[in-house]
Order: sequence, then structure tokens, then C-alpha cells
Amino acid sequence: MQRHDPRRSDAVRDHRFFWEQNSASIGASIDMAAATTQPVPGIASPLRLSAAPPQYRLPPPALGAHTRAVLAGVLGMDAAQIDELARAGVIYAPMPSA
Repeated sequence: MQRHDPRRSDAVRDHRFFWEQNSASIGASIDMAAATTQPVPGIASPLRLSAAPPQYRLPPPALGAHTRAVLAGVLGMDAAQIDELARAGVIYAPMPSA
């Protein structure tokens, strides 16, 4: 069985929307600063409110940024169980930075 890498999945990262010339020209796409060196493309709010324009304060989280917290908090898994899932390639959960 091949190890699945969700970072390379077309279902997760379908960039066709962002390649459309019209998406940027009509304000449907945005570039957000991210923790990486490159901006992250995003979909802009469809609402056009002149008195209260949308504010994009935070970029999307990095892949796996909340995996450990969700598995521990929601499912009650301990660190050893989460590490085993990560080693088996079932989840992508980078080790927390110290």
C-alpha cells in the first residue's frame, strides 16, 4: 500500500480556481501572508459591503497544525497513539515546536 500524502492531493489543493483569469479581476481570489515564504491563495468573501468590507486577519493554518490538538481533545488520544498514527502515515501531524 502506498503512503498517501495529503499535501499532494488534487482534492485538497485544486488550484484551477486561482488560475482562472477572471477570479482575480473580479476580486474572487486573494493572496494571504503565511508562515511559509510564499503567499497562500485564498477565496475572497463574496460579500461586497462598502461600510464593512471583509478583513482577512489570519492565513489558513498549515497542514496538520491542529491535528494533534483535535485528536487529543476530541477523541482523547494520548501522544503515543497520535505518534503511531503519524508513523504509519495515517495522519500528518508534525511534532510541536518547542
